[in-house]
Amino acid sequence: MKVSDALIEALKLISERGNWIQGWYAATSDGKQAQAHTREACKFCSKGAISHVVAMFNLGSDIHAQMEIALKKTMAGSVLFYNDGKTHSEVIAAWKAGIQRQIAKELKDAALGFSEGS
Repeated sequence: MKVSDALIEALKLISERGNWIQGWYAATSDGKQAQAHTREACKFCSKGAISHVVAMFNLGSDIHAQMEIALKKTMAGSVLFYNDGKTHSEVIAAWKAGIQRQIAKELKDAALGFSEGS
């Protein structure tokens, strides 16, 4: 899975306001704190959404790091603090900008003959 695809999957988790949280990585449907990598988790902050997608698709730490790097550029250097200090619409806009930048990077890398992970 490409980094941009993983980012899109994570964005789907938090795109609805009711599924996005602040202060915790993840929560259950009844609002209890949860581990982001578990199936019980259904509400996420930005970092929790990343962790959940990495776990559910078994993507590994390299993709996890690349996802955060892609978002840090549009989230003032900190995914965690941006998520917890901004509104849902601001966070979603930053996600979309980060995904667009990542897609552009992947297209450029492909045009230059770089493979994923090189």
